[in-house]
Amino acid sequence: FKVMNWNILADLYTNEAQYPYCEKWALSWSWRKHLILKELKSMTADIITLQEVQKDAFEEWFRPELAEAGYEGVFAHKRREPSFHK
Repeated sequence: FKVMNWNILADLYTNEAQYPYCEKWALSWSWRKHLILKELKSMTADIITLQEVQKDAFEEWFRPELAEAGYEGVFAHKRREPSFHK
């Protein structure tokens, strides 16, 4: 089976100060979300994991759009403590 991971760059992190070399339109979520979804679907992965996903983006965009492609999804908030125990 195929597993893919994608850091989508949460919209709250996209600003001109951090990405001065990037055109403003290219940082906009309304532009990027369609390209990200197209790329995710094109990989035909069995399992997709996403990083830097805001809850609203997951609930309103990724979950319904990926459900149409046969995926099920779960949102998990980022944790600051270690995930693995010693």
